[in-house]
Amino acid sequence: MKLLVVEDESKTLQAIQQGLEKSQFEVDMAYDGLITRRLGLKNNCAAIITGPTDSDG
Repeated sequence: MKLLVVEDESKTLQAIQQGLEKSQFEVDMAYDGLITRRLGLKNNCAAIITGPTDSDG
């Protein structure tokens, strides 16, 4: 199963990727909205996982 993980903190993104890959998931990674959109349209991902959003704006 392929997942797209979106997170702007690189260390957090790498840790999530490692954990998911250990659980036998295929992982695409994005750190911003533009890359997320490109990968989301290009790849057939089962789910998109996002980090927390800033409620202030």
